[in-house]
Amino acid sequence: MRTLPLLLSLLCSQAALAIDWEEIPYRYSALDEAQLGKVFPLRELPALDSQKPVPGALAVGPSGAHWSWQLREDAHGGQPVTLSGKDKTGQPWQVSLGELAGCAPWRVFSGDVDGDGVADAIVLRQTCGNGLSAPLAISAITFDAQGRPLLFNKTSYFDLGDQPGVGALRDLDGDGKAEWLDMHFGGGYWVTQVYQARHGAWQSISKLAGQSYPQYVRFTEASNHQVTALKTKTAGLSDETRPSWTGKLQRLTVQDDEDQSWRVQMSIRLANGKTASCNLAEETVWLDERSAGRKVYGDLSAAGAALRTLQAGTTIQGQGQLDTSGCAPARIRTGP
Repeated sequence: MRTLPLLLSLLCSQAALAIDWEEIPYRYSALDEAQLGKVFPLRELPALDSQKPVPGALAVGPSGAHWSWQLREDAHGGQPVTLSGKDKTGQPWQVSLGELAGCAPWRVFSGDVDGDGVADAIVLRQTCGNGLSAPLAISAITFDAQGRPLLFNKTSYFDLGDQPGVGALRDLDGDGKAEWLDMHFGGGYWVTQVYQARHGAWQSISKLAGQSYPQYVRFTEASNHQVTALKTKTAGLSDETRPSWTGKLQRLTVQDDEDQSWRVQMSIRLANGKTASCNLAEETVWLDERSAGRKVYGDLSAAGAALRTLQAGTTIQGQGQLDTSGCAPARIRTGP
């Protein structure tokens, strides 16, 4: 009697694996190849490889930048990767991207994605995912008007292999600026959302080149390109220049578990006098300090030690849901 369930499981696995994830964006997107536009031109820089020396300086940001990483002395292992430089006033900044790990070296690109005259950095990592999970993770390091870094992370199905460029960054409307074409699974649909970088901050857009976004295409066994009309509201998590809430830190607990996971709990007093409790997961955290410049952390493993230094009364800003029942922030910011 156990043979039938096992056979069905094997058949389902084979059916799933029969779908090549490299083809998924073309099988379920409402956009044809012409509407997908051209891949945005980027310059490929030396890759980050733990088995090779750290690459030299790279021409990104207002005054250039450099990579650094080192083996941790604790039990975690891994090599936290940091990109550092100075803003337009000479203040230092750094962006920590987490541990240099994965099934391949990290590919690095540079290019002016928002047309502000400052070169930005794009890091492309393989996720080593199986089945229908996204094969790539992209980190975009852009710069605001003061030359301070902003970090935007997304996974992607657009794998160009050894070809130049990043498949998710395209010029959809032919204006010479990059659009971030984000495609992912959600609620039984293949969802397409488009972002544009303005003054360094990636913002979701609702209309571009005759198309409305987000687009929802029912994920079916056969290819499908028909958009389904859904009454949804896109969460306002994309504009990094506009926090959706502000409060004062009351209490902070940071735990570093043996399984190498970080747990951060924050109690925040809001402007209306109410208190919200917040459990952080994998949010982007950035700290603005008057004397030490901006520090951006791409995950909690990199931000944990820095968060421990925050004192009660520190101003906290974030994006996403935050109320007395809890929170689901996409980004946390402290400082002036």
